[in-house]
Amino acid sequence: MEIFSERLRKLRELRGWTQKEVAEALHVDRKTVTGYESSGRTPRERDILVNLVKLFNTTSDYLFGITDDPSPRREQTMEEKLENDPYLQEILKQIESNRRFTEDKKKELRKQMIELYIQGLSDVD
Repeated sequence: MEIFSERLRKLRELRGWTQKEVAEALHVDRKTVTGYESSGRTPRERDILVNLVKLFNTTSDYLFGITDDPSPRREQTMEEKLENDPYLQEILKQIESNRRFTEDKKKELRKQMIELYIQGLSDVD
């Protein structure tokens, strides 16, 4: 897997680390890291791959070329979930644009919708 080798070397060099330093962090021989970077070898043991991902703060998807984004995925905050849900946003927009509702009623409905949405999310988790 050429891409694994290239990306591992790139991540190591970006941090200014030597192969020996990476090997010590992984508790493997330097020749093992050299093999990963030059001969297309990949870790046989899951623990080594997990430790590589942690060491470089990346994902295995990035190392194996499944994605070009080296950043690890992070859980969205509740605020981000609320802002990014198109269905909830459409409902809130409908409430806001309804002329029959008073401002107080709109505020109450928005609050109720968000509470129901959050409750639904917690039921799924």
